This record gives sequence, C-alpha cells and structure tokens, in this order.
Amino acid sequence: MAELAYATVLETVVFGHVGSTPTWAIMDKHWFTRFYQKDIDQKYLNNMCKATMFFMNWFTCSDTSYKDMLVKMHEIATDGYQGYTNSNYLLVVSNGFRGDRTTTWYPILKKKWFSGIGDKPIIRPEVKGFPKWMSHWLENTDEGYVLHLPDSGFVQNYLHKLAQVMERLKSGITLAMLARYIQLFVIAHPFEKVNYSILMAQVSALLVKKGCKPMYHGYLDFECFVYDYDKIEKTFIDMVGKADRS
Repeated sequence: MAELAYATVLETVVFGHVGSTPTWAIMDKHWFTRFYQKDIDQKYLNNMCKATMFFMNWFTCSDTSYKDMLVKMHEIATDGYQGYTNSNYLLVVSNGFRGDRTTTWYPILKKKWFSGIGDKPIIRPEVKGFPKWMSHWLENTDEGYVLHLPDSGFVQNYLHKLAQVMERLKSGITLAMLARYIQLFVIAHPFEKVNYSILMAQVSALLVKKGCKPMYHGYLDFECFVYDYDKIEKTFIDMVGKADRS
C-alpha cells in the first residue's frame, strides 16, 4: 500500500460509521490506554483519534517540522480540557512545551514495581546519546523512587534528537528505532501533562503501518525511567511480539 494512501484508508476505518453512530473500534482498546478499559471517555477517544490521524498525515506527506507537528498534535489531543476532568487519565494541560525549571515529577515510582535495580541512593540510568547531567535521575527514598526529569532547559535538545530519530523512522520503521524513540520521548517529557498518550498513539500507528498489531502500553514509560536503553529495547520488542501473537 502506498504511504500516502495509508492515511486515507486509516481515516476511512477510524472515522467510519455503524448506522448513524461513529465507531472508533480500531483504536479504543489498544492505542491510548495502559491496559484494557471497559469504559473510555468518548471525548478523550475522539480527540486522540483525531490527533493520531493528524500525526499519520504528517508522517506520510508533510514537510512541517517535527516540533510544530508535536505542538499541534498535543493541542488536538487536549482540546476542550481545562483543569482536572472526570477522566482518570487526562489532566490539566498547557499548550506548548514545559518551560518552568521544576524537574521533579510525581507520582513516586513504587519500589515493588522494579526489582533488581539496586539500593543506591541515586540512580542514573543511561539514555543513549545523552550525557547523564542532561538526563533524569531517581532518588531512592523509603516510599519509592522520586523521579527528577531533565531540566526543562534541555527539552529542546531532546526534541532535536527526537526529530532525527523520526526522520530515520520515515526511512524505515524498525522496532529497535521505535524503542529508541519511546525512551527519548518519555525522558524528555516535553509537555506538562498528556505526554505518554500521544507518544503511544504515534507508536501504535507506526506499528500498524509496519504490519504489527497495536498494543496496550502498560508501564513501559516507568521502565524507561528506570532501565538503560538495551533493556527497554528488549522489553518493547517482547511486548510487540506478545500483541502480535494475541
């Protein structure tokens, strides 16, 4: 299937109708949630479907910059939401990239989620391509690991690297390169809120384009904070394989 035609076909399926009722079945159980959810906020689902379509049209046939694409995708995904909502997974958002100097992100990552990473008071997992002083770190406390994001002054450095990786994906989608993209995006945390949803919408769309199945994304983001790239690559490839076998 030609790349340009892919977005058109996907749009036809995603925004199809059963009678007079819109159906989002192709996405609602895999693309935007960590695990299976019986009930999904329809506005959230609507926004994320539109944001994903915008991304795929950009990926296949647009010369807009990666940075401009990302801001617009975030705006589409968060359209109409101000402050906390009744949804458990869509919180207060602000347009544009995070710009304050606050580097600590909560919730605390519970120790029980991560066995075998040691008891060092400070944990600095390797992020391929970045010196550790430009990356994140975890502070080992009695309650769990407190995550300190890279200083917001480094977000632009990460966006530059993400744009380079995306260009390589446009030349050919590989699971290893997708894993690289995922970890860089998670660590960058470019927006105040609603980062992981738009990331995994992109990833699921690219998996489908590659011929794989989309997948629930679980706690892969937390693992990106804790483990080095080689383990993230293996974990992601295993998750894709499990989804393909289901």
